[in-house]
Amino acid sequence: MIIGCLGVTLTVALFAFFGGIIYLVANSDNAPAESTPTPISADTPADTDDTDATGEADDSETEVADDPAESDTDQDVVSFGEGTHTVGEDISPGIYYADEAGDFCYFERVSGFSGEFEDVIANQIVDGRAIVEILESDAGFTSERCGEWRSQPGQIRDDPSAPFENGIYLVGGEIQPGTWRAEGGGENCYWARLTGFTSVLDNVVTNEFGNPEPVVEISESDTGFESESCGTWHRSDDS
Repeated sequence: MIIGCLGVTLTVALFAFFGGIIYLVANSDNAPAESTPTPISADTPADTDDTDATGEADDSETEVADDPAESDTDQDVVSFGEGTHTVGEDISPGIYYADEAGDFCYFERVSGFSGEFEDVIANQIVDGRAIVEILESDAGFTSERCGEWRSQPGQIRDDPSAPFENGIYLVGGEIQPGTWRAEGGGENCYWARLTGFTSVLDNVVTNEFGNPEPVVEISESDTGFESESCGTWHRSDDS
């Protein structure tokens, strides 16, 4: 079941509910074609050859390549804070993670900066951990109460089968596929299985709102999973 509302003219797809969980807008006139999520990564140093044409070792000074073990550091992580940022100038396209997002973290991808509704490609409100993919075709990105966005997650779940709570997570790396049951949620419990993180309605495989103790089969083909106000999710031992 997909919770949502399609406009009569089909120019705007609106998906919303006002329980303080999520507000999602997808404007079909502005929404670009989907792309395969590609996190930003540092360039790999080119290989060097320390021998001359005779096969002998070259005694001249050569630049020593960085130790690969030292390349995956915070120096390689792109980060930015709240506010409005221009894509291609202030920030680069890619997948970003807000590991310490506050309550009612709000973000939006925009096609322009007029402030008009038509500029909004997609937007969302999340409590807890957030993930978004910013596309090259986006003009800008705005966020409030989301804290710092990073091109790599700062908090990685060591055990994908361990319980988890509010937020958006990667299926496979952070959440293991299988049957999951939520406990301790309320009437505003919302969950969604996702194919991507651009926050458009097409990213939602299926979702549900209002069931305080849902049971969900997360598939290996899912890219992500979102949960709001559902309490704690536990994986079935039979999965």
